[in-house]
Amino acid sequence: MQGSESSFIYGITFFVFFPVFCVCAGYGLIKVTNSRRKRAKNNEPDANCFNGKGVVGGGAKKGLEQQERMRVREWMDPGSSRPVTVNFGSPESDSITLVNRLG
Repeated sequence: MQGSESSFIYGITFFVFFPVFCVCAGYGLIKVTNSRRKRAKNNEPDANCFNGKGVVGGGAKKGLEQQERMRVREWMDPGSSRPVTVNFGSPESDSITLVNRLG
């Protein structure tokens, strides 16, 4: 049986390296897909963050300072952001306060 050694070597090589190649290709494809999904998710602004603005506080009756608040997005670097609430004080005090700093 001469010549059967080469077909045996090719057969073993195919049955060993082909599954390893398929597993590595699948693993790489999953990693690329997940990284693209994360990148796309970070670039998309959160729809619940921009709710507009409202008035908070007791008003003139209770003697409390009336504040105006606005939900905004704070960008920490190009890839990450977080929603915050900005409270604006009365025009006399000119105060700005950040609350609900999540993240």
